[in-house]
Amino acid sequence: MYEAMIHEMLCGEKDASRITDTFIQTFEPGCKIGPDRHPSMEVICVIDGTSYMLIHGQMVRINKGECFILFPDIEHSFLLNDRQTCTLVNVHFIPPEQSFFAQNLRGMGKEMRLFYEMKTHKRQYLKLSDNAVIRNISERIISESSRRKKSSEILTKLYLCELQIQLADILEDESGVFQKNLNSYLAEALLYIHLHYAEGIHLYQVAEAVSISPRHLSRLFREHFQVSVQGYINTLRLERAQKLLETTALSITEISQRLQFGNSQYFSSAFKKQEGISPGEYRNFVRISNNPAE
Repeated sequence: MYEAMIHEMLCGEKDASRITDTFIQTFEPGCKIGPDRHPSMEVICVIDGTSYMLIHGQMVRINKGECFILFPDIEHSFLLNDRQTCTLVNVHFIPPEQSFFAQNLRGMGKEMRLFYEMKTHKRQYLKLSDNAVIRNISERIISESSRRKKSSEILTKLYLCELQIQLADILEDESGVFQKNLNSYLAEALLYIHLHYAEGIHLYQVAEAVSISPRHLSRLFREHFQVSVQGYINTLRLERAQKLLETTALSITEISQRLQFGNSQYFSSAFKKQEGISPGEYRNFVRISNNPAE
């Protein structure tokens, strides 16, 4: 299914994918780049430290060991807080042109169809908790791009093919979370959680709602999502809290009460554990990032 893409790249066809920028760099505390928008797909692998990507008012934290895939033509800003540096691997590449997909879509597998969806702006970004494979390929691209051997151009193109194949496989896995043929109990549990996560629900309530034992439900969550039921619920609540901090004037206490965290101290502790800064610091960080003149 990838033969057409590889042939186009190695033969230098104008519609083929190509690298536009690569670097490994350390950024200083307080750094801000953007807002920016470009036609390339951007792969960021964080080697050390923590950075943020601001996309349409949403702040996304990228920690050491994580990988962030930014899709083409998405307005974004790259930010660091005032506390630490961040070292990252970065590769920009232009995906295959629409004409390439139009000519080859019939013979492509479902993985490459996802790149077609990407070109039609159905995604903005993808965050991966483990970047080992993507980082390894990205570093090989950067290393080979800096060499002057005759073989370097071909190897760089092959590594770019490898990168796109790996990303396509990852995208296929990520896009299928709610489309998989999940166990019916798990599917019902997910629906219940997404409808009631802000009500302070816990494992036993979810299990009772879908008529399954708490132990069995816990096992299903661990198998499919590698997280506990309560961990999944807390992640949803903290994501909602993040959005409320960004878009409302609600106090920390009010947000804590609205999302049933029990008290503002527990909420602040849980938020800082996930985001690295307190809710108040996060809100101030977002405000300054959106209004740099202040």
